[in-house]
Amino acid sequence: MPDLLKTASDWLTGTLKASVSQPIALRRGSVAIDLSATLGSTEWTSDQLEGISETWESLDFLVEAADLVLDGERIEPRSGDKIEHCTAGITVLYEVLSQPGVPPFSYSDPNRVGLRIHTKRVSK
Repeated sequence: MPDLLKTASDWLTGTLKASVSQPIALRRGSVAIDLSATLGSTEWTSDQLEGISETWESLDFLVEAADLVLDGERIEPRSGDKIEHCTAGITVLYEVLSQPGVPPFSYSDPNRVGLRIHTKRVSK
């Protein structure tokens, strides 16, 4: 019997890539990987002193995990990697970030087909 969840996640990730993705470049040092990404966001909440909580939002880039290949090897995003995204003719730079105790990315599905890269904007 086919794995219906895997079939569905493969279809959804492929459909997003084909229909609503935008070109980006993930940079690690001087090397870049050209990718197609769908934009998303994640809201983060951190409890501070005295019962006050702080909330912020990261811009996320959703990509196919299999597309993250650097020097012939599959990689995972890490804090400090940069993402270049061109919007309205202007290239904007984002930095891959990690919240305390949380990796800088998460998989979008249990089969690890899609990957959500968490970032913060570092240039205009």
